[in-house]
Amino acid sequence: MTRKIKIQKRLILFFATIVVSIACSFAQDIITLKDGREITALVYEIGDFDVKYKKVDNPYGTTYTLRKSEILMIKYANGSKDIFTDYTVPAEVPMPAPIAEQPRVQHQVKTSLDLLSISEKEIYDSYGVKLSKNEVRNRMRNVPEALNLYNSGKSLKGTGTFFNVVGVGCLVGSIIQFGRAADKKSAEDEARADYRWDDAKDYETERLDLAYSGLYLLGGSLVSFTIGASCHSSGNKKINNSVAVYNRGIRQKYTSDVTLNFGITRTGGIGLTLNF
Repeated sequence: MTRKIKIQKRLILFFATIVVSIACSFAQDIITLKDGREITALVYEIGDFDVKYKKVDNPYGTTYTLRKSEILMIKYANGSKDIFTDYTVPAEVPMPAPIAEQPRVQHQVKTSLDLLSISEKEIYDSYGVKLSKNEVRNRMRNVPEALNLYNSGKSLKGTGTFFNVVGVGCLVGSIIQFGRAADKKSAEDEARADYRWDDAKDYETERLDLAYSGLYLLGGSLVSFTIGASCHSSGNKKINNSVAVYNRGIRQKYTSDVTLNFGITRTGGIGLTLNF
């Protein structure tokens, strides 16, 4: 029985180590930009106009800076959030330039764009309202390339979820088999103590069969979790790219450049040309 308790303690310590390792991997901040990208970082300072952070894999290295106007949300490691949806950088008033030094003036006119953003694997519209899957698909129909990326990402995430479920089943099965093997080991030791050699041999065979099946199941769970994590990661990347492609397509579709050209005509007058 003492040996059985030792084996159970080792199993508990093994799985506790796995849980702690997974928890530590989430001890990081996530910066979500308004263009849909996510940056895994360690936020060090939030100023009036900028946010300073370092990379998770290099916490003592270079400090990076982002403007608040580029950021949608920051989710901290403790679960709290800062949302910057309505933040805009105060505009600086430029000094008027003499016409002689600025004969050509260019202006860019933008319509009101319904862009998307992504945060914590959820997609939001330009007003910060979370969208359902069908609402996202309906909007992305305007940009087919983005819709294809989004559907492909969702399919990959579904496959990843399936493999994760299989991994959990294999992991539970391996724990059960190891526990049964420990019981057989105790019975084997008792049989040897009573000089029941035939019974001890039978218990040993059953114990080894259970231990091997537990190892196979444990290996299957690790393979399943690896495939599931890979599918989820690829799916999330495709979904993030779909939002970026959608926003770029919407900007290209609804943004126009307006150029004002000033010049002297052949007759000596002043000419004005408006190009779209």
